[in-house]
Amino acid sequence: MVQTYLSFKLDTRRKRKDGTFPIVMRLSYNGDTRYITTGKSCCTNEWNSRSSTVNKLHPYASTINEHLKEQLERYRGIIAELKTEHISNIGQLKDTLAGRVVAPQTVNEFWHQEIERLKLAGKHGNARNYLSALGGIKKHKDLNIHFELIDYNWLIKLETSLLHSVSLQTKVNFSGS
Repeated sequence: MVQTYLSFKLDTRRKRKDGTFPIVMRLSYNGDTRYITTGKSCCTNEWNSRSSTVNKLHPYASTINEHLKEQLERYRGIIAELKTEHISNIGQLKDTLAGRVVAPQTVNEFWHQEIERLKLAGKHGNARNYLSALGGIKKHKDLNIHFELIDYNWLIKLETSLLHSVSLQTKVNFSGS
């Protein structure tokens, strides 16, 4: 099981107009890190980085700390209930924790999103290769299938079909005709 870590941090990279900085939850999953906004903020002298809490210099320290504690407990509860083997990346986990409902994605939808991402990044050659590979695989399997439904047998059947197709294309006739 992949370890998930949650902690609070004062995001001093983003100063607000009132001079405070946002308090964010640091989410670490499978070696990646993302930040989730808490909706709370304070000044640098009001933040205790050791305990990751707002200190008594802030007029609403106890209220903010209680809110942070509740948020941390709620997120830990969600993570404990999740079947993390169905969470494929930190973005999915962040969306789940933030309450954004993420519909299960099909392989076809994911592949097209990747192609668009590559085009936006200016990697048009890679995008063409992905599109070509997608077309080749679609000749053998319907990719309008959710990732959760793909198992070892599904992959073996796809591999067998692809290998059979390649072997038919590369046969050479040595009969002398």
